[in-house]
Amino acid sequence: MSLQATVKVDDSIFFDSRFSEELLIHVGAKPELDTDVEEVIDPDDYFDFFANLTAIPPQNRVITLALVVVGGLVMLGNALVGLHDQLSPEAATWLYSHTEKDGDAASPLVEALMGSGALGTGIWLLMRKQLRKYMTLRLGQLPERIERGKEYRVEEFFAGVSRVPLEDVTLRIVACNLECGQYEQQRGSRTVKVSFKEPVRGIVLYEKQVSRVPAKMPIEQYFSDRMSFDPMFRTLFPPAMVSESHGVNLRWEIQLLHPEFVDQELVGPNHGMAYEDFLET
Repeated sequence: MSLQATVKVDDSIFFDSRFSEELLIHVGAKPELDTDVEEVIDPDDYFDFFANLTAIPPQNRVITLALVVVGGLVMLGNALVGLHDQLSPEAATWLYSHTEKDGDAASPLVEALMGSGALGTGIWLLMRKQLRKYMTLRLGQLPERIERGKEYRVEEFFAGVSRVPLEDVTLRIVACNLECGQYEQQRGSRTVKVSFKEPVRGIVLYEKQVSRVPAKMPIEQYFSDRMSFDPMFRTLFPPAMVSESHGVNLRWEIQLLHPEFVDQELVGPNHGMAYEDFLET
């Protein structure tokens, strides 16, 4: 990685002085990893909708069902409007036009389906938020600094209580690098800037399964083991953002995985990590 810096000095009428220098960012050499980063940082979340629905409080149950009914009706209605406008002449359309602003041809049905898809994604995210209400989970008293060569008690990183008993629940602490940047994309007559954070180089730092956690009990007390972040320092690159949007970043999170209910996750902060700890071999 490198950062190109250019300084322009307003010291002349016609030709100003310019100075430029390439600043190399040392991130160290890291070993090859054969892990599936998507499975590490975003594992498949299979759950039983109705079992999960009965586990959340009544008010959240009502909100979830309302999202399903109202969202489904709105998505279906929007698709029907797109179908009507697709089959109708331009003068008789209700919402979607046959032409874009730049004069190019447009498909009302495709526009409607894209809108319904975006709406469905938003509704799905809201539903998942409600389905997570079967328990509370928050970050605990994190240490001021996560250091190489030091062990930490897992139970200190988080705190949580479930409304219902949890069977075969798994706690994982994982970390990965994020490639961050932006690119331009053409959307019809418009050029938009798209930001991305792509996970790369994932690693599991801690994993333990507990057969049963009773309701109303502090979950953290079932994970009294000690763990080290040394594998993260050895195998991942340090945070090296050359701007707010570009560079390599680091993400570590606590995951609570359940076979019947929607999984939980907490993202840990990166402050307090020494850059030099990532460079040691």
